[in-house]
Amino acid sequence: MKNTVHVKGCILRDAENERKRNYVNLMLTLKADGEEIYYYHLINYAANGNSVRHLFKVVNSDDKRKIEKGYEEKHISKLARNRVVYREIDEEFDLEDHGKFVDELSGAEMKVLISAAKSLAGGMKARAKLITDIRTRREEDEEEEKSHVGLSSPGEESSSSSMVSDDELLAKEAATTFGKATSTTNKNWGMF
Repeated sequence: MKNTVHVKGCILRDAENERKRNYVNLMLTLKADGEEIYYYHLINYAANGNSVRHLFKVVNSDDKRKIEKGYEEKHISKLARNRVVYREIDEEFDLEDHGKFVDELSGAEMKVLISAAKSLAGGMKARAKLITDIRTRREEDEEEEKSHVGLSSPGEESSSSSMVSDDELLAKEAATTFGKATSTTNKNWGMF
């Protein structure tokens, strides 16, 4: 199974002063064997000489429309603030060897911290494995149910369900401590 991440977005720069820091706005699509399974919206606004504030934010969701909406809103708001598109990105990276993906994110233009980029890549890899494992288990369960539906008769289901006798219910009720005196509840504790 090949896990990849499709990176689409842009790097925005101030229209008048190139020395100001870049604003990175990306949409990341996690894919397993070419099928889209999860979505991320990444924002990075690195610290520079004028400011020590570093904004790195990742929003994740299984709803593609939510991520696209967040990406578009941020893109439009930044363009309205005298920013221009410096570079557009539309690439796909392999997560098995995530070095290129980490290098792209932590490069001179995007300036995502290397530790954050590695953590994101590792998290994406783990998420892809988890989602594919859940899907395969679900498919196996559905196949198993289909094979059992044809074999069982309607009378078997009622006899196979376990019935709890009144004696068992009374024994469980006697074992509980609800509504009993403290001396009765703690009679087997002894002294410490």
